[in-house]
Amino acid sequence: MLAVLATPLTRVERAVARVRGRFLTAKERKTLGALADRIIPPEPGVPGAKAFGVVDYVDRLLSAFDGQPIRLFAGGPFSGRNPYPDNKTGTPSHHRPRDSFKHFIAPTRLQELFWRGELFGTPSIPELAALDAQYGGPKTGLRDLYRQSLAKVDRVAESVKGAPFAKLSTPDQDTVLQMLDDGAFKPDPRRDGDTFIDTLIRHTLEGCFSAPEYGGNTHLHGWELVGLEGDSQPLGYSIFDQTTNAYVERAGHPMTTANPDEIGPGGTVVPKPLSADGTTVQHTIATLANTLSNR
Repeated sequence: MLAVLATPLTRVERAVARVRGRFLTAKERKTLGALADRIIPPEPGVPGAKAFGVVDYVDRLLSAFDGQPIRLFAGGPFSGRNPYPDNKTGTPSHHRPRDSFKHFIAPTRLQELFWRGELFGTPSIPELAALDAQYGGPKTGLRDLYRQSLAKVDRVAESVKGAPFAKLSTPDQDTVLQMLDDGAFKPDPRRDGDTFIDTLIRHTLEGCFSAPEYGGNTHLHGWELVGLEGDSQPLGYSIFDQTTNAYVERAGHPMTTANPDEIGPGGTVVPKPLSADGTTVQHTIATLANTLSNR
């Protein structure tokens, strides 16, 4: 009875999501955000994965075909995050290119086929369904995988701890997540044996540290946290100077010597360490990557 009564509400939530250009409902986004924050948790003064934009990253991926252009491959060559070089002086100029990363380029026919199978599943695509037998069966699309799996996360959370996952305390969330990772989700042979949790971890890392045009890495906080500068072009690190007919290294980013903030007393090189939070995240990434490689 409850399931029947909930059906119209669920349809309304999905309709609202589509109007907003999203695939996930508000409830699904809350569950996904809470899960992401347990994979890369917030620390004092440092946001977690949810604040890095992981939910938007995943939602944009799942809805990549829901509008035009198809949002799979960001354009280029420049993002506008760095200026053009001034070759007359060998220094950075005051002019920046437009952000062409945000203009997504059309996939090829084969790329589109692959990603339609990846997102919608292979049974609905004749060209891919014809190959399913060779691969041991059909592939479930990421849209169905997320929709079904996020619902299961909440069912388990309510059954074990009495509330949806997003409303649980942090310790209870960790308990439920451990239970989910211990066998609640079956490995998918069409996804190299990955479970939903494996896929979630991969997408969480992508959402935190990919180019922000894909929806995550909000305000470049992900790159800042682990000490990445991101794309450097068109400025680069060596600028041609027409007055000397030679390349000049940028003072703050030399290529043949250590960076100025890494030179200690007497000219000794002292590599700049990651912050404590950056080190924690780096360790988390390495641990998760090792876990995935051993599955």
